[in-house]
Amino acid sequence: MKEQIAEVGLAAEKWSPQQTLAWAFETFGNRVAISSAFGAEGMVLIDIASRVRKDFRLFTIDTEFLFPETYSLMDKIEERYGFSLRRNRNGSTVQLCGAASRTGAATCGRSSRSGESWGSLTHGSPAFAATRPLPGREPARSSGM
Repeated sequence: MKEQIAEVGLAAEKWSPQQTLAWAFETFGNRVAISSAFGAEGMVLIDIASRVRKDFRLFTIDTEFLFPETYSLMDKIEERYGFSLRRNRNGSTVQLCGAASRTGAATCGRSSRSGESWGSLTHGSPAFAATRPLPGREPARSSGM
């Protein structure tokens, strides 16, 4: 196995982005998901991926503090490329977008086009832990003035 990985790694150094994405889609199928924050590099990657495979998965981390233009761009991307963008939201959304179950799991992230839930966070997951304040770093409380 290690030899196969080394061979692919060596060959991949000469691959174009299209060849790299084609290999990933061919090797891993629907388990491939591309992340984007919609900067220039991300937009190029989305366009290249769409030419290699029409039904690839795309996701972003939605902090709910993005500029209106970013949300508009997300909508335009969904329209242009014909798929639903997975918008993973932070811990404050976990409280709002799904009720916690007995196990502490909460639905998080919804496709804007279909309303479908795409995942869940649990209290033990790294993503959930990253959304809570670090010990000793709790947000300052308002004095009510």
